[in-house]
Amino acid sequence: MPGFTVRKEEYTTLADFMLPSFTRDLAVFQARFPKFNAAFLALFNTKTAFVKELESSIVVTEKQKAATASLYTEATTLNNELNFLKENFKDADLNTSIIMDLKNDLFAHN
Repeated sequence: MPGFTVRKEEYTTLADFMLPSFTRDLAVFQARFPKFNAAFLALFNTKTAFVKELESSIVVTEKQKAATASLYTEATTLNNELNFLKENFKDADLNTSIIMDLKNDLFAHN
C-alpha cells in the first residue's frame, strides 16, 4: 500500500489485530518465512506486552499532569476568593492570620 505508515501509538493495536491470525496460521507463515517460528511469536508477544506497559505508564503520567494542572487552577480560584475574604476580615477588624496561613500553603503548592 503506497503511503501507508503506522504511527507509534498504533503499534499495540495493530499487534493485537495481527496476533490471532498469526498464532492460528503460524505453520503457514513458517513454511514460507522460516524466521516466523514459535520463538518469533514468543518474542512478538513479549515485546507487545512491554510496549503496552510503557504506554500505560505514559497514560498515567498524562493523567497525573492533567490532575496537577486542574489543582493549580482550583488553587488560583481559591486564592482569589481568599483575597476577597481577607479584605472583609480586615474591614471587620478580625484576625486574618488563618487566611494568610492558608494562602501561604496555596502559594507553596501544598
